[in-house]
Amino acid sequence: MPCPARPGLLACALLLACLASVKAQGLSPPWWVTWDFFQAALRSDRCLNVSELAPLPRKTEFRFNITVCADAPEDKLVGLATFLTVRYDFGGQLFSSKVLDSRGKAVRPMMVKDGEQAMKLAGAALQGNHYFERTAVSSPLPCIDFYWVIFKPEIAQIWIDNLADLYGNINLLAADLFARVFRLEQFGVRATTLKFKDMASQPEGQPSAYV
Repeated sequence: MPCPARPGLLACALLLACLASVKAQGLSPPWWVTWDFFQAALRSDRCLNVSELAPLPRKTEFRFNITVCADAPEDKLVGLATFLTVRYDFGGQLFSSKVLDSRGKAVRPMMVKDGEQAMKLAGAALQGNHYFERTAVSSPLPCIDFYWVIFKPEIAQIWIDNLADLYGNINLLAADLFARVFRLEQFGVRATTLKFKDMASQPEGQPSAYV
C-alpha cells in the first residue's frame, strides 16, 4: 500500500505548479499592481468611479481616471485631486491618474502648505469611504503636533500574483493601503488604526492624548 504524501512534498508540488503557471503567463507589471491598489482603496466609496487602466496613444504611458459624483462637495473634489493625481515612472513606463468632476473636467490639485491643511483635505477626500473613521491630532510634547488619518481595523485583500501567498493575494491593513495610495506621509500626515481619545474633550492648550 503506497504511503501518503508528506505535507512538505505537497507544498513543494503546489509551489512548483504555481511557478510553472507564472512562468507561462508572466507576472503582472508594476503599473497594473499599482492600479489594483487604487481600485481596492477607492471602490469602497460609492461617489467614485475608477476607469480601466489604458495606454495613451504614444504607448509609453498608462493612465486611468477617477470620476467623482455630481453631489460631491468642493473640498472632497480638491482633496481627491491633491492626493490622487499622480505620475510615476516605472523604468521608462509612465503611470498616471487624473481626478475628474461629474462633467469630465480635470480637477486641479492644491498646493498644501502644512500637515494640518493636508489632514483636513484628507478627511474631506475620504468622506463616504467605508474604511475611513476620522482625523485627529496628537501632541506628545508642547509645540509638536502629529496629524493622523484613522481607519477601521480591517484588512484589504488584493490579488497581485503574490508568490508568497497560495492564492496570489496580498493582505494589507486599510491604514497601510491608504498610506500608499494617498501618499499621506509625503504631506506630513500618518495613517493609523489606533483609537484616539475624544479630542474635543481635551482642554485647550493641553497636549492631546491617544491610546
